[in-house]
Amino acid sequence: MTKRLVALLATASAVGLCTVSQNLFAQEKEATAEPGKPVWNDVTTGFALAKKLNKPIITDFYTDWCGWCKVMDRKTYDNPDVIKVMSQNFVLVKANAEDHGAGERLARQNLISGYPTAILFDSSGKAKATIVGYKEAKPFTKILNAFLDGKAVPN
Repeated sequence: MTKRLVALLATASAVGLCTVSQNLFAQEKEATAEPGKPVWNDVTTGFALAKKLNKPIITDFYTDWCGWCKVMDRKTYDNPDVIKVMSQNFVLVKANAEDHGAGERLARQNLISGYPTAILFDSSGKAKATIVGYKEAKPFTKILNAFLDGKAVPN
C-alpha cells in the first residue's frame, strides 16, 4: 500500500511539474517573441491554452514545401492589422500537416488536402470555419472579423 501511495504521489508530482513547465514555457515564449510578430503555439499547447482562456483558435495548416504557405506567413500573418485582430481575439496554432505528429493528426481529422489552409475552431476545439488557400491581409482580416461577429465566413 505504501509503495502504491509513493508511486501515486510521484506520478502526481511529475504531472504537476509538466504543467508548471508548460505554463512557464508558454510565458517564456510570449516574452521572447519577436516584437511585431504573431505568437504561434504548437497544436497541444494552443488547444489547451484556448480552452483555458476561452478563446477561439486559428490553426494554420502548412507543409515545409508549400510556397504559398511561406507567402501567407510573410504577407498576411505578419501584417500589423492581421496580427492585431489575431492576437487580441484568438489563440494561434501552427500545424505542420506532415510532421508525423499532432499537426498531421489534426490535418487528417479535418480532411485537409491543400495548403495553406486555416481552420477557425471554437475554444473547445470544434471546427467552425475553413479558409482554403492564400489570402491577402485585407480579405483575411475581413474573414476573421466576420467570424468574430458571428457572421458566415466567406472563403
